[in-house]
Amino acid sequence: MIKYLVISAVTVLGSFAFPNFQQEITRTGRIIGGTDAPVGFIPYIVSLQNPHYHFCGGSIINAHTVVTAAHCIRKSSPQLVTVVAGVTKLSNGGDKYNVGQLISHPTSDIGLIILEKPIQFSNSVQAIDWEKELNDESRDCVVSGWGETAPSLDPDHLQYINLKTISNEECLSRGQRVQDEDICTCTKVGEGICYGDSGGPLVADGKLIGCVSRGLPCAEGRPDVYTRMSYFKDWIEQNLAGPEFMNSEVQVKSSLTLIMELELKNEAKKTAQHRVYLLWNTNDFFSTDAFPKTSYNERIVGGSDAPKSSSPYVVSRRFSHMCGGSIIDAYTILTAGHCIRDVTPPWLTVVAGTYMLDEGGDRHSVREIKVHPIPGDIGLVILENPLQFSDSIQPINLEEENNDDVRDCVVCGWGQTSVSSSLSNHLQCLKSKTLSNKDCLSHGTSIRDDDICTLTKVGEGICGGDSGSPLVANNTQIGIVARGTSCAVGRPDIYTRVCYFKEWIRENRKQ
Repeated sequence: MIKYLVISAVTVLGSFAFPNFQQEITRTGRIIGGTDAPVGFIPYIVSLQNPHYHFCGGSIINAHTVVTAAHCIRKSSPQLVTVVAGVTKLSNGGDKYNVGQLISHPTSDIGLIILEKPIQFSNSVQAIDWEKELNDESRDCVVSGWGETAPSLDPDHLQYINLKTISNEECLSRGQRVQDEDICTCTKVGEGICYGDSGGPLVADGKLIGCVSRGLPCAEGRPDVYTRMSYFKDWIEQNLAGPEFMNSEVQVKSSLTLIMELELKNEAKKTAQHRVYLLWNTNDFFSTDAFPKTSYNERIVGGSDAPKSSSPYVVSRRFSHMCGGSIIDAYTILTAGHCIRDVTPPWLTVVAGTYMLDEGGDRHSVREIKVHPIPGDIGLVILENPLQFSDSIQPINLEEENNDDVRDCVVCGWGQTSVSSSLSNHLQCLKSKTLSNKDCLSHGTSIRDDDICTLTKVGEGICGGDSGSPLVANNTQIGIVARGTSCAVGRPDIYTRVCYFKEWIRENRKQ
């Protein structure tokens, strides 16, 4: 029997840090101690704007694609973002472009903006080449942006400042927490980035080497941190818009527009009842035109329709599906941490007991959200009122002992059924096999002990939209959809290993 749950949430813009959900957007990051940029001096920078003001920077990497920080766009939708190119003074306009697609990396602070129409290049509007090979040496560089130049002072004129990069080892020694995917700069007190410059370009030797990620406290002589472009070479190339994009149908990709369900295909009638889906509560808090309908990514590619009530433990969303999840008791939903890390209970709804996105299901309000600290990609949603169990709504057992053997498993979801298709209204299911972590690493996939991998043939697998849903083997949930390095191209998909977090789940689930 299929049992589902849905969680809803509103789409909100953020920059430099995720904003308070009571606000439409928060501006963050500023160039402190910078200089006015001459007109056309930085032709690759763009201003990301909502209907009211600038909120982040970005860089043009081809006629259709802008790169920025993921936290600038992760909670937004294309209709709420305008890209402005060829502008030095914000008050002087510039060339405005509508957005067709937002693509956020599922776990890191980098994102791509795909434009509806190509940018028209000129002396003041140009693409910049981006660095594709790792370089951790100290180099001269420049960062630019329209962030504040002093507290509460927003510059109209583009600012830039010359800096030097430092090695990650030196960055760590100066008290900044960084990973291989980060790059650092360090300047004297009174110079650097802060709120408002997020997503903007860091350039060395004529190439984009990073985009502004974080730098707190501001301009106090501590390293500022950027997302390292070369680390994400494969991801960027896989998601980069090419010339063919002009004639293609745009679908939104966002790590927070994910849905997915998992079950053994041969046991579909038993598993659907454990599933739920997560929804943004846009209709409850705003008029329907305030937050336009989003599209979906994360899909089951190569799957087949699930029988009614075949996955009772899975969740999804309808008017604004967000993520999948699974029922583990009457009050508790298990999902991916990145689905709920920056949302609050009033913005979520859980829907259980349906296998169709547009009909049926029981909706439940959320009382509490609990998220495991990074890097663990796991979270719990605690409901206001208990689920009423039935043939179509049931909890699923969780695996408690580690098992790295190859096993048959199933994944189900409402994502796209092909790379160019729209969201599937009918729950899709796909058989798969787990891999040992050793085999997964041999495929070039970066994983940790708390991950579990599956591998299918080209044309089958998960993708944007399935996050948070359960991976099931032998009627037991063994994983949670976390990430797929690329969609249905024959590379491993990655799930959070449930047994690794059994103590955390016990301590935090509804008692």
